[in-house]
Parts: sequence; structure tokens; C-alpha cells
Amino acid sequence: MKIIKSKPFIIIFTFLVFGFITSQTIKYPQFENLNSFNINSLENGSLKADVSILVRNDNWFSFNTKELKLQICYHEKIIAVGTSLESQKFNKKSSFNLPISLNFYLDSLGEDFRDILSKDSILLDVKVNGKFTFLNVNSSAVIQSWIKTNDIVDAIVQKTMGEEGIRLESTKIIDLGIKNTDIQLNTKIKNKFPFELKIVNLNYSVYADEAKTLKIAKSDVNINKIVLKNSEEIISTIVQINNLEASISGISKIFGRKVDYFINGYALVEIDNKELKIPVEQHIILNPFTKTITIID
Repeated sequence: MKIIKSKPFIIIFTFLVFGFITSQTIKYPQFENLNSFNINSLENGSLKADVSILVRNDNWFSFNTKELKLQICYHEKIIAVGTSLESQKFNKKSSFNLPISLNFYLDSLGEDFRDILSKDSILLDVKVNGKFTFLNVNSSAVIQSWIKTNDIVDAIVQKTMGEEGIRLESTKIIDLGIKNTDIQLNTKIKNKFPFELKIVNLNYSVYADEAKTLKIAKSDVNINKIVLKNSEEIISTIVQINNLEASISGISKIFGRKVDYFINGYALVEIDNKELKIPVEQHIILNPFTKTITIID
């Protein structure tokens, strides 16, 4: 019997056997759960969010991620996408929370956002696809994950309406007396949602100090006004500042022709009978000599 002694043949045969055995023993990384969902900011019409995916590595070796792609779907519509190109190490026989940033597209929700408002929690389909360094392994999965609506609705409303959605458009002095100063606050309400909303109430407090310990005025006005989708309204309210209380911390500023006031409050909005508070903060400077007010931020 002829014995093959070709060294290249032995090497190739060895690699083939090793590859076969390895392929039978390699376990694909398992995407198990969506552990967190945090909305950060609103940029160019999309919400920036961070999520954490739990990945389990049952293999006898460690590996690194090369690329991770993620889609979040609700009612079979893609509402968020994200990609991570950062390398993350997965130790052998362990689980790891893999962070990924994504863009959450509000327009994709459409009327489904109303459906979300009426529920305590919603079921999301999280589609994950990952590439890993060891033998260029690919793994994908669809994770069904329940998320409490309170975790995302408040964030969506506050981020959408809070950034340029509700803010002071202009102010003016109505009456400047010895005891009181009446100021008109013109608040711009910009509805960025694809449906109408109702402004129920505007609640403002005015402070003479940045630490907001000395309250000098308060306004609590019921509005009950509908703002149509993709439109805006200007709502005017009057606050009366107690000059005597304000002078405790601001008398030196008055002589310097500048008085700083800090407005803190909220707008109470209603969407399909669900009420939500949107915080409003502004810094204004009043000049009693020129009777003008400047909005700082």
C-alpha cells in the first residue's frame, strides 16, 4: 500500500479536519434581551437613544465584535436603527451587555404613538445582526422585548416639545409700579407631533436668584387650547412681580440697571386624554430704566 507523505497534503488535511471539528463545536453568540432603552436628545427630526443588548457567549474561546446592526420595529414598522463599529470583547463562557446608539424616528410611529399612549407597555421586535472576529462568525436574532411606555413616552414628549417646542418667544412690561411690575410672557407652543395636542395649563414661577430660592411671582393659567399638528401658537400670560421681595436680592442690580429673573415651570399638555408635564426654564433680564426685557436663554 502506497503511503502519501506529501507535507502540503497533510497540512491541508489537518486544517480541513480542524475546520470540521471547530464548525461542529462553535456556538453562535446569542442575543438574549434588550436590557435598557434611554432617549438622550432630539437632533434633525430624530431622537438619539442608547440601548443595551445582552449577548451570551457559550464558546470555549473569546472573541471581539466587528460590527453590530440593530433595528427596532413596532407593528412591523421600523422606528429605530443603529450601527456600532466599535470593537467589544466577549470573554468565553460569559454574558455581556453590548451598548449601541441609535436614531429613533418619531415620524415612523405616526398614529401608533397614540396607541402607545393608551398602553402600560408595548412589545417591540428588536432585530440584531452582528459580525465577530473569530472565523468571521455572523449571528443574527429577533428579540421580542416588552418596554414600559412610561419609560419612553415622557422622554419622547419632553425631548420633542422641550427643545424649541415650548419656550418664551417674547416678553414686555405692561406696568412698572413702585410695588409691583406686571410682565407679559408670550410663550410659543410648537407642535412637532404628527397629530394635534391640547395645551391644558401654563404654570410659571419667577425667582430673583439662580438657585431658585426666592420666589417673587407665580402664574397658573388654564389654557385649554388645541394646537394642530405641525403648527404653532403664541399664548400670552401675565405675571406680577413683587418689587419689594425682588429688591431683597436685586436692589444692587437695579442701581446697575439690570435685574435678573429666572422662570421655572411647566406646560401641561394632553394627548388623547393622557396628561404630560413639559418643563420650561428661562432666564430674563429686566432693565427698569429702559422698560425692556431681554431673554437670555
